[in-house]
Amino acid sequence: MEKSEITGYVNDIHGEGLPGALVTLEGLTESVTLTTITSANGHYAFRELGPGKYKVTASMSGFKTSYQKVGLQMGENKEVDLTLDDDGVSEVG
Repeated sequence: MEKSEITGYVNDIHGEGLPGALVTLEGLTESVTLTTITSANGHYAFRELGPGKYKVTASMSGFKTSYQKVGLQMGENKEVDLTLDDDGVSEVG
């Protein structure tokens, strides 16, 4: 069976990649939950996926969580980029 993949970048509102962001893939039609951490340039990848509907969620301390739902056909590869906005909390030193 030909497998699918979801890859992408997690960026801040200025378009800079966010290293160390937690990315979770949740199956909406299959019972699967996978997690990964973004690379130094904010890239992530979930490979060897079956067809179905998925929810990709990115989170990182100091930022609002962002998600996107995506459907995959057999053998399809999709890029899902997510942007994290800061949570509006400022530190006063």
